[in-house]
Amino acid sequence: MSTEKLTYFIVIHWRNSDDTIACLESLRQLSSPCVKVILVNNGPPETVFESYAPKLTITIIQNQDNLGFAKANNQGIDQALQQGAEYICLLNNDTLVDKDFLQPLIHHCKTHPRTIVSPAIYRFPSHQLESVGGAIIPWLGITRLLKTISRTSPDYLSGACIFAKAEAFKEIGRLDESFFCYYEDLDWCQRAKAKGFYLAVVPESHIWHKTSASTKEGRGWGALKFYYMARNNLLFARKHLKGFSMYQWICSYLIAGSNLHLIQNCRNLTSLRMHTIGIWHGVGGKHGPF
Repeated sequence: MSTEKLTYFIVIHWRNSDDTIACLESLRQLSSPCVKVILVNNGPPETVFESYAPKLTITIIQNQDNLGFAKANNQGIDQALQQGAEYICLLNNDTLVDKDFLQPLIHHCKTHPRTIVSPAIYRFPSHQLESVGGAIIPWLGITRLLKTISRTSPDYLSGACIFAKAEAFKEIGRLDESFFCYYEDLDWCQRAKAKGFYLAVVPESHIWHKTSASTKEGRGWGALKFYYMARNNLLFARKHLKGFSMYQWICSYLIAGSNLHLIQNCRNLTSLRMHTIGIWHGVGGKHGPF
């Protein structure tokens, strides 16, 4: 009888079926027999996903509307816990996993019980590191992905792939659905640390990420990403910071961080408009979808 623990992968689909299919195909290559997939479809029903049922142990949750990344993940987490998951992995649909990436994550969690982990994330299709966790930069009011492997704990883990024991999700709670998409990973990691969990990247494990495939426009961010990145940045500050620290973060973002995002990623007036609306809604504390 296998001594491997039962791992559930939560994959959210919205747009770009080819990416989701490629992700499922990479999961099919995993050698472990103790892997199950919950695919939460925030888009129209697609029969092609059902064809993976003979190849993977897969459950499909079909939503009538796009409920957002956070809520869809929570649907998957709840289902995984009900079905007896021992480990849960939140995995973006625009990722490809290495066939041997799972074992190092499980081993690390076994030897460090109160740890939340992530693999090293590479930019698809290269060997260029995209993320080994992230850092919070208060003087700019933004966060940035770390691209140098270190044994020190990052401030947060990328939501492209977060792996933990099922008990961690019971103790920390679900993703905050008020963010809808973006910053829910940062928020959840801060709550995890407040509960005494340690964040770590396991460099022996790696995946490839296509980076915001659903909300990208050319070489820049799409309008929706601009909106949610601006709004949720300010919602995060309002939730986790108090007094002077909160006002310092907001002012730093409005003066420096938001303009840096525009310079690096804005490609059209629609994105600029959505960025501005996002700031307005963030200052006003608007939650949920746009």
